[in-house]
Amino acid sequence: MVVFEDVQFNVVFDEFNNMSLRVVSLIFSLMFLQLLIASVRWFKILNYLNITFSYKKCAAYTWAGMFFSQALPSSVGGDAYKIFQIKTLGYSYKGAFCSVVSDRLFGLIGVITLILMFPFAALAIGHQKILGFEIKFLMYTALGCVILYFFFLKTLKNFQNSYHFGKVYQLFDRLLLFKAPVKTLCLIVTSSFLIHSITILIFLAIVHPFSIGIPLVWYIVLIPTMVLVTTLPISLAGWGVREGFFVYTFGQFGVDNETSISISIIYGLLVLIFSIPGSATWLLKNKL
Repeated sequence: MVVFEDVQFNVVFDEFNNMSLRVVSLIFSLMFLQLLIASVRWFKILNYLNITFSYKKCAAYTWAGMFFSQALPSSVGGDAYKIFQIKTLGYSYKGAFCSVVSDRLFGLIGVITLILMFPFAALAIGHQKILGFEIKFLMYTALGCVILYFFFLKTLKNFQNSYHFGKVYQLFDRLLLFKAPVKTLCLIVTSSFLIHSITILIFLAIVHPFSIGIPLVWYIVLIPTMVLVTTLPISLAGWGVREGFFVYTFGQFGVDNETSISISIIYGLLVLIFSIPGSATWLLKNKL
């Protein structure tokens, strides 16, 4: 709570109230698009795991999960809700758990993909160094991470028939969908990429009135990193952690603490407001 000590909340809420209807409508539209894309990703994962129900129900569970995620650390509440709902449909807890963990892992892949794109984007607009690091060094590091990832997958597949590692392979198969068609995997990974790209657009819409002057390319790494940090189950829905992250990172560009925290709180409030209709999908779940 230390990060909130010097914040004048009346100023924050004034900034929130002064947001134009056009900007708020745009942000909610982007959040709804995120919801639809996230539902497609989870729907494809569920189908791979032979858990079948309608896309409409999948979207409803995803929206309700957003609502429950506001009350527990990280997204634990939403994940628990979705696992419980799948169980009530007659499927095993194991399958439900694997679908949710797989969804999170592919979300993580989307975040990391955006972060690894950062040095290439920085080079494209003329940067030679970032935070004292040569862009070429960062590019080679990014490419190295990608190569290591595919090397890990290839190595893991070599052990699929092993007596000792066969079950480990089966677990990773359920989580990373090794045997899924390439088209399905591409759709899932692309969905993850789009979801986090939309989060960047949402923040750009929020920060625009503040005129804080952070170069556009930096949002490619700052916002995905924020998403990554707030997945740690150490605060309710990322509150406090997100504000601390923005105070530190935006502060490197000369943005004062109050503005950084205001931007974070406005985002948190918008997510909270958008998630409220999810409670209606939970109350009406029997009619879906």
